[in-house]
Amino acid sequence: MINLLRQMYRDTSAYIRVLFDFSFTDYLTIQMLPLFYGTIIIACLGLVAYQVLEAFIHSMWMGLLFLLAAPFALLVLISVARALFEFYIVIFRIAENVDELVQLRDSVERLSGLGDMASRIPFWRLMLNRPKNSDTPSSRKE
Repeated sequence: MINLLRQMYRDTSAYIRVLFDFSFTDYLTIQMLPLFYGTIIIACLGLVAYQVLEAFIHSMWMGLLFLLAAPFALLVLISVARALFEFYIVIFRIAENVDELVQLRDSVERLSGLGDMASRIPFWRLMLNRPKNSDTPSSRKE
């Protein structure tokens, strides 16, 4: 029980920290998707139950038809919501990967300046300007 309360406190403090992060370095939407998904499921259940109730008020046969179709409709609605949320997650993960690639490119550009420094080292110029010898043991045909 104490561990659960500690976890809830950590989650709440992380939520508040991300909510008031004006640099937008972390994505709040990803953290909120489970709550949104649960809300959508409850809303879909309520919508289907309301439609079945309305159908029974209108006609007994229509109510039975809607009652038989309700599980299928519920599965379709929840599946569409799930696919939409998974699409959002993929988009956010692509954005995170692009951020990482930009950071990697910046690192490579900083390291590419080391080539200029290496060409100034005397023995390194000798290594770069050394002609390739065609009589090396690996290239000779015996």
